Amino acid sequence: MFEHILTTVDGSEYDRMALGATRELAKLAESTVRVVHVRQSDVLEEREEASNLLDQAVADLVAAGVKATGTIRSSLTAFVALEILEEAEECGASVIVMGCRGVSDLKGLLVGSTTHKVLHLGRLPVLVIPKRVERWCAPGNPSRSGTSIQFAVPANDAQEPFA
Repeated sequence: MFEHILTTVDGSEYDRMALGATRELAKLAESTVRVVHVRQSDVLEEREEASNLLDQAVADLVAAGVKATGTIRSSLTAFVALEILEEAEECGASVIVMGCRGVSDLKGLLVGSTTHKVLHLGRLPVLVIPKRVERWCAPGNPSRSGTSIQFAVPANDAQEPFA
């Protein structure tokens, strides 16, 4: 079902959890992973810093036995979600995995979080890993109790429910 996974990295503490969930999902589904980092042209970020961030994420997945590649895209901060969605379409992703800070829908709408925008503008299923699921995604931690993983599937498509 999830042959191609797109995951995002931005250097935040939430990347570790999203990458952990991506790793586990890719292993279960025997998926390939595309890691994308959107370099915000209106924020000071060195190209080398962006490249190192992406390379480390891909290397971590590959070391865990996951087939992974990566790419860097550029955008203004306001359009990062659109770049993520465009990359997902171009690479043939069947699901997007993202971390989030766990802000409310209202705050996400007002502040304009990238995850919130991807959820509402995209046509793909999105697996959102909130910050409170650290135990589930921590390397070497078999305990998955007490987790809250949010999985959103667009309702505007006439798709069959997941079996």
